[in-house]
Amino acid sequence: MGGGEACCVGMVTSIVAVCAICGITRCMKLKMRDCGCIKKWMRATGADKYDDFEMMVLVHEVQYTSSRSKLSTLVRVTAGLQTVETDGSTKGIFQQPLSVFVEQGTDSVNVELLNSRERKVLACLKFDPVQDILKNKQGITEKLIPMKQKSKGVLNPRIKLTVMLDSEEEVERGLLEGMRAEQTMLVRQQLLKTLHESSPERNQAPGESIWTMEHLAKACSGQIDLFGSWGSKQTVYVAIHGIRKYQFGVWKDKAEFDRGAKANPDIDLLKIISVQPDPNRSEVFVLNYRDDMKLNRRLTFRRIDRTRDVWVDMFQMVIKMVHEQKDAKRKGAQQPKLPYNTST
Repeated sequence: MGGGEACCVGMVTSIVAVCAICGITRCMKLKMRDCGCIKKWMRATGADKYDDFEMMVLVHEVQYTSSRSKLSTLVRVTAGLQTVETDGSTKGIFQQPLSVFVEQGTDSVNVELLNSRERKVLACLKFDPVQDILKNKQGITEKLIPMKQKSKGVLNPRIKLTVMLDSEEEVERGLLEGMRAEQTMLVRQQLLKTLHESSPERNQAPGESIWTMEHLAKACSGQIDLFGSWGSKQTVYVAIHGIRKYQFGVWKDKAEFDRGAKANPDIDLLKIISVQPDPNRSEVFVLNYRDDMKLNRRLTFRRIDRTRDVWVDMFQMVIKMVHEQKDAKRKGAQQPKLPYNTST
């Protein structure tokens, strides 16, 4: 065999070897469930206990003892090959929703607390997809759960979570038009929480809508930070009150609201121009309104107990419903009244 032929054989051999290595690597990355037939067979035989499902994990906050001041942390949720993370926080308060896809056959959903700078795991928590999530009738709602310590610098780590399965229930689409699926779930969770807090022994009746003015108004209440002049800030209590004429009011605290003190300010919902998120601050939103002198005013708030976007969505829905009720009433008044039927 000549030198040229030997060179060609060597090149062909090299190419074949590279292709073989690439093929082996590709096969190693493939999983059995990537084949639809095998996936269906494993589910039908009971080897896999559940189908693919999607859930929302709302990370409220983490609590721990650490010698390091202003430790920046984040929360990472992993289900099989999917990984999602919160933003970093030095206060341990996140109030951030994470959409998690759990593929059939995933053994566990792992929740980890990380040092956001060094990417070091500080604490961890494991959920069984079947027992802890799918078959958990009580659900996980703002539950403070101990985590397993993974670093000496963080003691007694705990995390407060809400876990919600993706729901296919029909809701009033007119109110939710344009809202992301994850936001719909978070708003619904806030409404259910408000319903439970106002009537702890009462459960939602079958067919009962939570998208009513009563429920929406009650859900638009709570503690929140109000920014004043020159950057000052105070924690206040806000609520929507009234029966026929709905008002948005600000009180010093809930005790002041409960004893019927006058709100300051007290704004007719029909005079609210807009409620918008602050594009530069993820926790802040702005309420624009027109006062009794027809002057444009602004209130700037920072969320405390729920995500900023839930506050914004709740207010926008209430304001939209109030305007729709007003329009319906005006149209009804314009309709000619039918005479009474006096026939016997």
